Amino acid sequence: QPRILMPSHNITGISEWLKSTSMLRRKLTRPRFIRAHLPEFVQRSAREMYIESHPFTAGCAAPQNPDKGKDSIISNSTAQSNATARDPILDMLKLDECEELGPDIDDILEDYEEKFKDTSNLRRRLNSKLRELDSLIHSVESVGPKGLSIDDITLFSALRPLSLVKGIHFG
Repeated sequence: QPRILMPSHNITGISEWLKSTSMLRRKLTRPRFIRAHLPEFVQRSAREMYIESHPFTAGCAAPQNPDKGKDSIISNSTAQSNATARDPILDMLKLDECEELGPDIDDILEDYEEKFKDTSNLRRRLNSKLRELDSLIHSVESVGPKGLSIDDITLFSALRPLSLVKGIHFG
C-alpha cells in the first residue's frame, strides 16, 4: 500500500530558509495574534499568558501556574487606569512588573507594539525572502520531488500564520 505522506526529504534549502526567517515571521505574526479575534484568545487570561510567555527577547516569562487567577500579573485597575495608551490592546493589557523574573512585562508589550508599527519594513523583508523560497519548492503539488512529505506540513505550518499580515505575497 503506497504511503500518503513521505518522511522528510531533508531539503537543506527549506530548513535553512525556515531558520533564517524565524524571527522575522515572529515579529510579523505575534503582534497580530493578540489583536486577532482568535478563539484561543477569547479569555483574557489566555491572551495574557501568550504575551507573557512569548517575548521577542529573553527575559520575563510568567510562571505556568494553573491557579493564576487572583495572582495574575495583570491588574484590572492598572488596565482601566491606562487611559493614555495609544493602542486599545495595550490599554486593555497594561501589565505590572514581573517580580523576580527579569525585565518589566510592559517592555514585552512595548516590543509587540514596536514590531506592529514596523510592519512595512518587516513585510518588505519577508516578501523578499518569500521570493527566494519559490525557487526551493519543487512544484505546486509538493515541496520535495518525491511527493507530499513532512516537509510540506512543516513549511505550511510556518507560512499559514502569515495570512494575518496584509500585503504578504506568496509565490
